[in-house]
Amino acid sequence: MRSVHSRLRRVIAAAVLLLIMTDVHKSLQAQAATSSDFTAEQQSNTVKFLQRFMSGATGLQSTWTGTGFCRWPGVTCLDDATVKVDLSSHALGPSVTLQELGDDIDGSQVMVRELRISNQHASLSGTLPESWSSLAQIHVIELEHNEISGTLPASWCSMTALTGLYLTRNTLTGSLPAAWACMAALKELRLSANSLSGTLPASWVSMGSLELLNLLNNAISGSLPTSWSSMEALSRLYLNTNRLSGPLPAAWSSMTSLRTLALYENSLSGTLPVSWANMGSIETLSLSANTLFGTLPAEWGEMTTLRTLSLGNNTLSGALPAEWDRLSSLSSLTLSFNDLSGSLPASWGTAPTLSTVSLNGNAFCGCVPEQWASLVLFADDWMGADDCATTNVCGSGDGALSLEQSNTLKFLRALRSGSADLQGVWTGSNYCAWTGITCTAGGIELDLIDFPLTSSMTLPELSESIDGSLVALTNVRICNADTKVSGTLPASWGRLAKMQSVDLHGNAISGTLPAAWGGMTSLTTVYLDTNQLSGPLPAEWTAMRSLRTLMMMANALSGSLPAAWGSMSGLGTLDLGSNSLSGTLPAEWSSMGSLHIMTLSSNKLGGSLPEAWGSLPAQAFVFLTSNAFCGCVPASWLSLTVSVDASVTAAACATENDCAASASSSSLSPSESAAPTTAPSSPPPSAKPSGRSLTVLWAVLGALGGCLIIGVAVVLVLWHRCRAPTSITSPKGEDEASTDPYTESNEPFSSARSEAV
Repeated sequence: MRSVHSRLRRVIAAAVLLLIMTDVHKSLQAQAATSSDFTAEQQSNTVKFLQRFMSGATGLQSTWTGTGFCRWPGVTCLDDATVKVDLSSHALGPSVTLQELGDDIDGSQVMVRELRISNQHASLSGTLPESWSSLAQIHVIELEHNEISGTLPASWCSMTALTGLYLTRNTLTGSLPAAWACMAALKELRLSANSLSGTLPASWVSMGSLELLNLLNNAISGSLPTSWSSMEALSRLYLNTNRLSGPLPAAWSSMTSLRTLALYENSLSGTLPVSWANMGSIETLSLSANTLFGTLPAEWGEMTTLRTLSLGNNTLSGALPAEWDRLSSLSSLTLSFNDLSGSLPASWGTAPTLSTVSLNGNAFCGCVPEQWASLVLFADDWMGADDCATTNVCGSGDGALSLEQSNTLKFLRALRSGSADLQGVWTGSNYCAWTGITCTAGGIELDLIDFPLTSSMTLPELSESIDGSLVALTNVRICNADTKVSGTLPASWGRLAKMQSVDLHGNAISGTLPAAWGGMTSLTTVYLDTNQLSGPLPAEWTAMRSLRTLMMMANALSGSLPAAWGSMSGLGTLDLGSNSLSGTLPAEWSSMGSLHIMTLSSNKLGGSLPEAWGSLPAQAFVFLTSNAFCGCVPASWLSLTVSVDASVTAAACATENDCAASASSSSLSPSESAAPTTAPSSPPPSAKPSGRSLTVLWAVLGALGGCLIIGVAVVLVLWHRCRAPTSITSPKGEDEASTDPYTESNEPFSSARSEAV
């Protein structure tokens, strides 16, 4: 037994010795003898190249000595008389830069085949040397994770032997050199995580050997070059996280070697090309976070090599194609946060390799099919609810939403994103059943007057994917005594062509009045009073031809009264009181032929009262107190009920309140230049100026009661607006069930993705 153990030990020792001798032999073989494997010119130029770099690398100066560079740390001489330099794990020193070759170095005789100096971070900086273009022997340059800056040298196209160029995670800027198209031997190019800009060079199609191109996380813009469809060797292409725009080129279907295509986080638009079904080798296709629209092509079911497909965070619509159950290699599918709708195809549950499906943030109806039981499914909770068959009914056909339903749903989803409270209750498939929403034959009404908001709410802008003309919302009322709507008025709401009433009074909305709201030509009532709005009155609002009531008192509006508003012939009630409006009363406003009540009190208005206003509708009520008007109430105003300051009704108003004198003392405030009356008065002026004092007395006594009644009525109406619905159309009965298959997710927007990088 002892002899067996002894023989075993001798065998093991012999084996170890053999391995050691083999390694030594390989090492000696790899170490080229300077005299036999390099010419004197090759040795001289290679030493100079390495020494020039070493001159700034203090960490190498003590070890890179003499001329026997084959023995220097990080330097390996290969048996084909070339040199491999790998300093990625060496400490070079605090501040090292890449050096130009200099006139004394012949680049064609520098025998460095591979140069790898990565992970030095701030220790390696400077720019890429132009003169390196003469390094005829170089095959690989790897300078990743450093602080190299500047641009990509166009002259490097002369490195015709280069097969791999790796410059990821530096601070490079500028554009991609079109001249690099002559790098015919280049197989791998990594330029990701820099600050490169410009467009993708169409000329790079000449890189016939290129297999990997990684440009992710830069600032590259422009469109995808159609010509790249001829890059037959390209198998991995990463262009994600840039600023690319335009459509997906249908011609790219001829890139038959392409296995990975990452285009997510750009601004690409258009539809999914049907022709891409011919990408015979594609395994990973990532198109998430763009602005792609249209339907999912049924033809893509022929992409039998596809393993991962990511289409989330776009505006894709329509139903899920049953034909995709033929994706025999697909394991992961992401369709989250689109506008997809309809029922879930049961046949997808039988796809042989499908394991993970993300569908949340869409508008699907019905329930999760039992055939999907083995899948890892990320979907909205209501799709798996016990009552999904009754509360999430698909209706007729495939259950896909109409364009009007889809756009309305997108708008409500955007509105929900501005309120943490709504995110918790606006769930389910039928938004007609959501709290505060009433669906009628005339449209959708939103009334959150009694909804218990616990946190502030903001109003969203409409994304470009929302067609405002197809949003069915007609009435919005959000005024809550406890919690305020803040932020600004979204200008893009001007695209809501069907909107009839907006009531946002009593909130904390700031900013200016959007001129674009003139586009809401169906608008009849606007309540924006008691907010923090500022700026001028938009002349563009004259386009609101249907407007009947406009309430904007108690804000900080300024500027003059737009003369163009005189064309608002349908306006019946206008309240601009308690603002900072200035200037004079436009004579053009006399054309407001439907006016019943106008309030301009407590502003900074001045000048004379226009004679033309006498043509306003008889018995119209005009409130002008606490301003700085001069002169007298015109005789033409006899038919109006007016509340003004005593200065324009006094017997001597023509002399004591003369407009010329008022102009000379315009620096005085309204309270200094005209003391307001203690009670509202609306004196109808006499036809004869000599009887002005009697007319004023009659006006005060006769109109006081009427104005008091109207004032009380206005207060009651304003208070009541937050207690009773102001619906334009009749609400549906309590027993009227909605049959519209509207769906919505209860998840906030998520940008989390699993992408190949």
